Amino acid sequence: MSSIADLESEKEWYYEKISEAKAQIKKLENNHYSLSLFKNDATKSSESFYSINSKKNSYLSDIEELKKNSRMSKRYYKGMKGVLDGTGAKIVLVAYSVLLKNVKSKLDDYIKKINKLEDDISRYYERIAAINAEITSLRAAEKTNWTTQQA
Repeated sequence: MSSIADLESEKEWYYEKISEAKAQIKKLENNHYSLSLFKNDATKSSESFYSINSKKNSYLSDIEELKKNSRMSKRYYKGMKGVLDGTGAKIVLVAYSVLLKNVKSKLDDYIKKINKLEDDISRYYERIAAINAEITSLRAAEKTNWTTQQA
């Protein structure tokens, strides 16, 4: 059977763990917020790149008619088509895709860690309530023993 002092000490330990968990949650929430802002910027940038590339491709399709009559138009068309649909553009699109996927994964990881810490805090409070009940029981038993000894 634990003494009241041991139980009070254990209770303080749980309060410290709660404080640490809350500080960690705050840090994770700040990181999540910051990364969310970055994700929004990266998403806008990706959409902008895709939009600009698509517009340039549509302009290039206007030149396609001219290339039948002009060697210069043929060369320009071929070169620009290579730039707009080539490896570089594909690499940029894949890079955005991979970046956004990794950012989403990290955001999900932050949420999981926050949820785990919140569950830990709940368990700590439950344990504190049990300790308080045990302390109350011990104090009642001490009072009963003291009263019995006085009689």
